[in-house]
Amino acid sequence: MTNKTIAIGVIITLLLTIAITSSQVFADDCIVVKSTILDPTDLVGCDLSGADLHGMDLRYADLGGADLSGANLQGVNFKNANLRGANLSGADMRGVILGGMADTYDANLSYANLSNTNLAQAYFINANLSYANLSGSTLTLAKLNSADMSFANLSGANLSKAKTDSTNLHGAIITGANLKSSGITLARTQ
Repeated sequence: MTNKTIAIGVIITLLLTIAITSSQVFADDCIVVKSTILDPTDLVGCDLSGADLHGMDLRYADLGGADLSGANLQGVNFKNANLRGANLSGADMRGVILGGMADTYDANLSYANLSNTNLAQAYFINANLSYANLSGSTLTLAKLNSADMSFANLSGANLSKAKTDSTNLHGAIITGANLKSSGITLARTQ
């Protein structure tokens, strides 16, 4: 063996060790690692309820139908991730990144804490955001069509130009919210 072959072997061993030690394994053998477009993390249907995933990079991850209820997701990068049908109820999602084409169609975000989070251009079509805390968040140009936002806290949120066709806003708190060109009126929240 040459010194070059040994050096490459040592580097590969080090990289594998770093990848394994930076991963998290959960009850149903779901392994959470950094996700990229070339190597997306497959977490379809995984039970990650109550997990501490704060600050993780889950770009391009497939979390379709996963249970993330009550999880600590602060600062998680979900850019271009699939969250279709995922259960995020009661999750702490402050500071998450849902940019790109993150897909939250039919996701359950009821009682989730998304306060003071930049959710501009996010897709929440047909999502359940009932009782969610979105106070102080930026939702400009967000797609909220057919979403259930009943009793959500939108106080101080910026919803300018958000798409809200068929959105249920019954009982939503809109005190101090910017609703310019969103189609949201006080009458729609009663």
